[in-house]
Amino acid sequence: MKPLQTIAGTKFSKFDFNQFDKVRDGLALIKNWLERWTHVPLTGLDWGSSYLKVVQLGWVDGQIVLHKVFIRNIEKESAVLIKQELAQNQIAVDQVAAGLSSPEVIARIFQFPPMPRKELHHAIQLEAEQVVLNGHSLREMTLDWHPLANSNGTTRGLLTVAPREILAARLKKLKEAGITPRIMDVEGLALWNAYWNLIGKNQNSNQTVLLANVGARTTNLVIGKGRDELLMMRDFQSPRAESIEEFGDSISYARSKAGLRQLDRIYLTGGASNPQLGEQLSTLTDTPVSLWNPLDQVGCCPGSIENSAGPLLTVAIGLALRHAG
Repeated sequence: MKPLQTIAGTKFSKFDFNQFDKVRDGLALIKNWLERWTHVPLTGLDWGSSYLKVVQLGWVDGQIVLHKVFIRNIEKESAVLIKQELAQNQIAVDQVAAGLSSPEVIARIFQFPPMPRKELHHAIQLEAEQVVLNGHSLREMTLDWHPLANSNGTTRGLLTVAPREILAARLKKLKEAGITPRIMDVEGLALWNAYWNLIGKNQNSNQTVLLANVGARTTNLVIGKGRDELLMMRDFQSPRAESIEEFGDSISYARSKAGLRQLDRIYLTGGASNPQLGEQLSTLTDTPVSLWNPLDQVGCCPGSIENSAGPLLTVAIGLALRHAG
């Protein structure tokens, strides 16, 4: 696998994207989403449009527990104040896995016939050029890929493409709050990671599920079957009254282009998830819908947080679980 693209040490006031490509130590974009072992616990950080959610996890008697949680309304508090409050609450910001989401961030499964490694790099480059949207050139994007389990002798992998401008904006915002993340990960992958570690690994691995993290402005949507059989991943932004149409369009696309045959269950989470949307989705897809609160699977110290706030934390928990197998 090619070296991961990094930006450690880059000055944000003069963001040098040539240096972005050359620096090899430090922050990695989409760093090995399958092999998430690390020697130190990671702090999961989800910077949404309305709220900043930060979690630190631990293990007690084999159960994942919520060690620390930090939620702030970023529409009302400045980055400087958030920086002070993180320090006051002793939230570690030196080992942070932060999320990135945008309709222009693309994650796609690729599959090629067996080929030499040199040819594979070229094929992946061509694949990336095909998925770039909205008039971007590949020079404006940062990309990464990771191999998945082979099937029938083919070469499979996950390709992620993100506009450098969006990545730089997110990193600048984090830096203003005193945070230099160790890892930037696509929020859809973090959502899938949370599901797999908290629910999926204990269920029928043949189930095909749709996960939706519904935020105030952005929804992360993932359709997958088995740990490394992701059929579709996308972020979309739409008024809440029109979101059901986006779900319908996404499912139709997955059926026609991604090999989706049936949906066994839908899980809704996120701060804007609600029973009404669940009923609409169940009617649309004829599929059972569950409102997912990750605190139902994660131990929580009494009084540390209201259980009802759990759906806000799903992506942050998935990011913090980067060290989980």
